[in-house]
This record gives sequence, C-alpha cells and structure tokens, in this order.
Amino acid sequence: MNERIVIIIECNMKKYDLMIFVFFVFFVCLFSFPIVFAHLPLSGKVIFLDAGHGGVDPGSVVGSIYEKDINLSITKFLGEELTKYGALVFYTRDGDYDLGSPNALYRKKSDFDGRIKKINESHADLYLSIHLNVLQDARYDGPQVFFNQKHDSNEELAKHIQTYLNQKLNHDREVKKIPSTTYMYSKLSVPGVLVECGFLSNFNERKKLITESYQREFAKYLAEAIQSFNF
Repeated sequence: MNERIVIIIECNMKKYDLMIFVFFVFFVCLFSFPIVFAHLPLSGKVIFLDAGHGGVDPGSVVGSIYEKDINLSITKFLGEELTKYGALVFYTRDGDYDLGSPNALYRKKSDFDGRIKKINESHADLYLSIHLNVLQDARYDGPQVFFNQKHDSNEELAKHIQTYLNQKLNHDREVKKIPSTTYMYSKLSVPGVLVECGFLSNFNERKKLITESYQREFAKYLAEAIQSFNF
C-alpha cells in the first residue's frame, strides 16, 4: 500500500478516536451535573450575612465578652457552611468594624444605613442578621428568630429555622415579630430574618457561646435549616 495512503488512514483513525473521546467526556459531564446539583441545594442562591454591631459598637457586653465578636465568628462559620451547599455568600462586615461614617452625627443610624445599602443593592435571595440576646432575667436561654411582615416569606422562614433549631438544641422558643418601626429591618427590600443565637445573660449558654466548637455547631444547624427551606 502506498505510504502516503497509510499515513492518511492513520490520521483519519486518530481523528475518529479523538471524536469518540470528546463525545465520551461530553456525555460523562452531561450526566454528572444533576448528581452535583443534587448535593448543592443552594446553587444559584445569593445570601447576605449581617454580623451585628462591630468596631466602636460592641453590642451587649458581659465582663470581657463582647457580642460583636461572637456575632462575627458565628457569621463566618455560617458563611463557610452555606458555601458548601452552593450558595454565593456576602457579608456586611468581615472584621471588627461598623459601617457608620466616622463623622456622622448619629453613628448608629449611619451604621444601619450602610448595612441597608449593602443588602438592598445586592438583590440577594435572602439575608440573615446575626445577634445575641441579653435580659436582666438570666433564666432565659435558647436561640430565637425574629421577622417582620414586609415579605410574605419572612414569617415562614422564621418558623422553619426556629423549629429546626429547637429540635437540634432541645429548646421550645417561638418566633417573634420585629416591630414595624424598627429602623433597619423595615427598610430592607430583601427577604430575611434576624437570628438571636442565644442569651449572653444566661451563664450556661454564655459558656457555650464563647467556644469555637459551639459557634461552629450552631452555624452548621442554621445552615442546615436554610438549605432545607424552599425559597
């Protein structure tokens, strides 16, 4: 057989083999994607996490324990967990600072305005504001979820999260409404809730809240509740 013909045949066979390989890879990828998506229930979702207080605003203080620090720690762990489910996560703050203008006449209002602007401009699917509770009566403990009625889904989301956290942490707390006059939450165009992760005023709960292990555990449960909610 002519040597040139042999070379042409071999080249054509190589091209044929390459085409088979390309189609094989294509079909493997095609049928693999549904499997990947099944394990990423929050794929395509944008979630904005708001760690309460920060900087010059410590939040509630018990001895040397500042609410702002625990809020931020839980928020970061929560972001890690939500990312594992495929969510795109943003933060109003990722360090020890507030969002108020240093020269603002009313620093707290300026801080709220900064958070409102960030969350609203994100057009996120959901926001979660992370805080801690404090009461003079130290008997109270357990996480509690607050909602306003600006969005129909807020109450449903609050009840869903509260029920899940109650089951996981053995509590029986109920959701509460945020007063409509509350400045920040009444101005948010994005659906979401406020999560008070526990009571710093309760000695036993405070001992847990300051530990990284419990902060991670709480963040994990909160993320599980969110990923199982239909939004």
